[in-house]
Parts: sequence; structure tokens; C-alpha cells
Amino acid sequence: MSWNSPGHVSSVSSAVDQSAPMEYEELPIKRKSTNDNHNPLSGLPRFSDLFDQPCSGAPVVSNLNINCKLAMSEASIRGVIRIVPTKDKEEDILTLLAEERVVKVQRFSSLSTDGSIIPLKTVTLHFNTSQLPREVIIAFEVFPVKQFIPRPALCRICCNFGHPEEKCTVPPTCKQCAEQQTNSTSCTNPAKCPTCSKPGHSAGTMECPNTIRGNR
Repeated sequence: MSWNSPGHVSSVSSAVDQSAPMEYEELPIKRKSTNDNHNPLSGLPRFSDLFDQPCSGAPVVSNLNINCKLAMSEASIRGVIRIVPTKDKEEDILTLLAEERVVKVQRFSSLSTDGSIIPLKTVTLHFNTSQLPREVIIAFEVFPVKQFIPRPALCRICCNFGHPEEKCTVPPTCKQCAEQQTNSTSCTNPAKCPTCSKPGHSAGTMECPNTIRGNR
């Protein structure tokens, strides 16, 4: 009998209830959750976790207590007064300006040809205040106060500004007469400033216009 005969019924197919729904066993498939953050270093804390911050690339702000102290040269405000009589001593000016919160007084000076110190009429005042006062009163006389600007260092080899003496490439110059010599203290030549090339004063004094320009 042919297998394709409509009257033939297979013994295998007759043993299965074709009217009942068939059940299939599905294998479990592990799907990656969108909320699952893969961490290759499992068990190790992230750097952001140390600061209780999300790992989003946001900057981490930490509060630190930093103590800063000003250098001695910046601890007080310095001002300059001019045309102060040379007979007024530094300690006397300091006593008269104690109420103005002046803590230190320094008078400008220069060296004479014989090496002695000549006091000048320009005085530096150190104030223990947050702002520089506009004026001070000394013996009922008003002196305007200007901001003190330190002059640049004068090279002790060539007696000029603009470079440190470690990088000076010219021969030593006398600050008294501007000649090429090293011993300026014993120089007896007429005074001529090597800084401004003008006679009548030595280098580094307030008579030099280049020095005065650096202190304005």
C-alpha cells in the first residue's frame, strides 16, 4: 500500500494527539540590562566613589584649609614722602607718625666722593594699614604720600639696570667716575654717573634721573 494513500494512517502519527497544543522548553537567555554598569575591576572602588560623586566626568570639589603668609617685604604698605628736612632723624619721624600707624622709617641716602653717607630729603614710610594714606602730617606740615615702587637692581659690575650682574658681559665700571676699574671706594676722579652718563653724581643715587624714574 502506498504511503500517500488517503486511507493509510501511520502508527507513529496516530500516537500523537494533534489536537493538543505542543509545548516547547525554552533555554534561558541572559540579556544584558541597560542599568547594568560593567566594571572590569569588580570589587575595587571607583575614584569618584571616594568623594561620593557620580562617575559623570564632573569636577570634584574638595575643601582644603590653606594658610598663607606674606613675605616680610609685603607685610606692610610702603609710601614715599619728599622734601623732608634732613635734620629730622628717622626715629623722630617714627615717633611723630606713630598715630598714623607708621611702623618703620627709612631715609634715602647717597655716598659722597670720600665715602661718607649723605642723607637725602626722600623718606620711605612703612604703614601697618590696609590702604596707603594720601598724606601725613609732621610738625604741622602736610606731606603727600606716593606709592613706593622698588627700583630695579643695579648691576654692580657695569652700574646699569636691566640685567643681573651674573649675566653682565662688559668690563667692571667704576660707579664714581664711569671709568673701567673695580675699586670704586677709593676713586678720586670727578664724579660721573655710568648709568646716565652725566657728571656731578655717582651711580645708584637719587641725583641720577634713571634711579629717580625707577622709584616713581
